[in-house]
Formats: sequence, structure tokens, C-alpha cells
Amino acid sequence: MRTKTYLAALLIVMALPVLALADWASDMFKDTSHNFGMVARGADTRFSFVFTNKYQEDVVIESVQSTCRCTQPSFQKRVIKTWETGQIDIQLDTRNFYGRKDATVTVRFSKPYYAEVQLHSFCFIRTDVYVEPGIVAFGTVQQGQPRTARFRVNYAGRTYWQSWAIRDIQSESAFYKATLKEVQRDYNYVSYDITLTLKENAPEGYLNDFIDIISNDPNPTNQHCPVPVSGYIIPSVAVKPSPLAFGTVKAGESMTKTVVLSGQSQFKITEFGTSNDAVSAKISEAQKSVHVIPVTITNNGKGGKINGTLAFRVSSQSNVVNLPFSAEFEQGTVEPPPQETPQETPEETPEVQKSDDVPAAPTQTTPETKPAESQPKELTPAEEYFPANPVTEPEDVPAVSEKEPAAPTEETTPAATETKTQPKAPAAQDAKEATPPEKKDEPAADDSGDLPVEEIDLPPAPGDY
Repeated sequence: MRTKTYLAALLIVMALPVLALADWASDMFKDTSHNFGMVARGADTRFSFVFTNKYQEDVVIESVQSTCRCTQPSFQKRVIKTWETGQIDIQLDTRNFYGRKDATVTVRFSKPYYAEVQLHSFCFIRTDVYVEPGIVAFGTVQQGQPRTARFRVNYAGRTYWQSWAIRDIQSESAFYKATLKEVQRDYNYVSYDITLTLKENAPEGYLNDFIDIISNDPNPTNQHCPVPVSGYIIPSVAVKPSPLAFGTVKAGESMTKTVVLSGQSQFKITEFGTSNDAVSAKISEAQKSVHVIPVTITNNGKGGKINGTLAFRVSSQSNVVNLPFSAEFEQGTVEPPPQETPQETPEETPEVQKSDDVPAAPTQTTPETKPAESQPKELTPAEEYFPANPVTEPEDVPAVSEKEPAAPTEETTPAATETKTQPKAPAAQDAKEATPPEKKDEPAADDSGDLPVEEIDLPPAPGDY
């Protein structure tokens, strides 16, 4: 007896992993049942069961099968990779079937493990109300342009045909406008023509909605009759790729991707915005039908996943073109940008000679004057702000006295003059001193006997920054 008990317990323990594996498929589905409710006869009624592969392995659909011929299942993609979405579509046959119709659709998966998921649908197909055509199809619509579609609702009840009427048309979407007109009321037969208008504020993308036809039927369960709506709204300006994926960005580095905005007519980008300061874009102010925009993202070193939205406002439409983006930042230390250092002028332009190479100027002394002593020169406010760029002359070059009388003669050489006017200048002045003077002969001294002194432009004071 104990042996049988042990065997039974062992079988239960071995079956637990199998039961756990069977749940992996149903965990991918958002919903496993759908109730269509009351459906008019002839209505094109559809629904999609959406699921997401949240596993590392690929998910492979083997087959789908329904328990009722009134419900036709199908799928568009057989292999679903990690984080991709798939869907199981079902369509009701409301022309050949009526009354209550419940169906179970079995979805079989072959990979990564074999599993089955059962999807359930419920509906009641009416015989007294039918629509023609069975769906309000707008087709392809340009965004911002209104579009109208017409369909007819017929009532074929024997009891309440004299008083039966449509009293309201409702929808969860705010971009529909409906008008109705009674066109026929005979024995056991009532007809309404309904015009449904798609407003200009309808967003881009696919239309997969329902409008609810509400009547005054005495039975409350028969007062609502949904009619499907389909269509596709083409944006006046399309953006690709969407969404924009940057991938992994290393710390301290930037990555640039190209975004294309295209339209059927020329337009201008009037405004640009981003939800994250790490992203920037170069916007052209030109008016054209295709805009190629470089978008750059910079990693500040914090690390983590970055998600946001870019917004473009264009002149051809009132709506804003939104572009979601994503990136993953690697964490790290961002080095500060290197500071700019003064660079010497190229070889082809005259540069300041070293003190050892400069020939010493002949010192002319008089009894009244003495050679200048090497004392620290008083700094001006601008020189105090830029201590790295002294304006004093090299120590090994004799200083020129400001009041030294000199009688320039014809023997004065340019080399001697250069000795007087060649201080160590900042990088900002190299460009000014790069061009040699046009006239080689120095002007004659005036009556005061002072030597010509060359003016030096100092860097701006701190207050000018």
C-alpha cells in the first residue's frame, strides 16, 4: 500500500514541471476571451488576440483551429522573436449564421516547447437587424482631409416595425460625425441611410473602431448594434525611421542618426522640441518636400536606458509630428574637454625669435640716462586676469628706455628695430604680427628725440567677457 502511495506522489511531482511549461504560452496573451455582444446580421465582425514573446527563444505557431465554422481563425506571422508581438485574428460569418454563437479557437505552438492555448469568443447574431455593407470602410485617407462613407441599417421585425427607430449613434472616438435619414417604412421593414464623416482631426494610422447604433427596441439587450469601421490615414508628413533606436552609447561619446521627414508637398519645419536634453538636431529652415535631419545623442556618463520623444511642427499641418526614440547609456567617467593652449604660428609666417637668436641692439648711453634695471613691471587689470600671457619683454633682451634719446642714422638696421618691438605675444596676437610691415625704412624721429614705440593690443578686461 505504501509503495502505491509513493508512486502516486512521484508521478505528481514529475508532472509539476510539465504543467508549469504549459502555462508559458498563455502568459504571453493579453486576453484569452472576447464577447462581441449583439451583432447585426451581415456585419463584418473581427477581433485580434494579441500576444508578446517575452522569452529569449523564438516562438513558432504550428496551427490554429476553431470549434465552430461561424468563426474563422488566422495568423499573419508564424515566427515571433523576443519582444515581438503576434496576433490571432478571428472573423465571424454573420451572413450564414445567426443566433448565439460561441467558439473556441485552439492555438498550438511547436517552439520553444509544445503548448496549446484556447481562445474563446461569444456573440449573438441578430436576424431582425442587418447592415449593408457590413463594414464602414473609409479606405486610404490623407490626414487633415475629411472623408464620408454611407451604409444602410435595416430592421425586419414583425412586432415593432411601426414604432422601431434609431434614436442615437455613438462612438468612443471623437473624430466621427453621423447623420441619419429614414428612407423606408413598410410592413415588417424599416430602413435608415447613415452618413458617417471622418473629421479632419483624426490621427494618422489604421482605423479599427466600432460605432454603436442605438434603437428604441423594447428589449434592452437588443437596443445596441455595433457596426465596424476600417480605414488608414496617411500622414501629410511622414517620419522614418519610427521609432528611432540609437542602441548603446559609450560614456562621453556621441552618436548621430539620420531622420527623414517627407511629405506630398513642400513644407517647412517651424518648431522642434525634445523631451531629453541629451538629444539635439540640426533643422533646416528651407521649404522642401524631403528634410534629412541629423539627430545626435550624447552620453553624459550616468548610464541607464533613455526613452523620449522628438516633436516636429511643420507648416503644412496643425498636428505635431512625434518621433519616439530610445538609447542605452553605458556608465562611466566623462573626461573634461582639453583646454586650448596657445600655438605657435606656422613656419611660413614670421614668428617671434628666441632670445638667444636675437642680436643684441647697440646700447646708447648718455650721462643723463642709465641702462634699465630688471624690475617687475606694474601689471594692468587686463594683465592680472591673464597672468599666463605676460607682456613684459624677455629678461635676456635689453630693455629699451622710453626716454632714451636716439638719433637714428642711415646705419640703423631692421634687426635693431626688431629687438625693440618683439615682445612675447599671446596666441591671439600672432595673426596680427604675422604680416611683416610693408615699409622697411623706419620713420625719422621727431624733435623730442623719442624712439618710435610700437603699440601692443592687450587682451580684454574681465568685465568684457
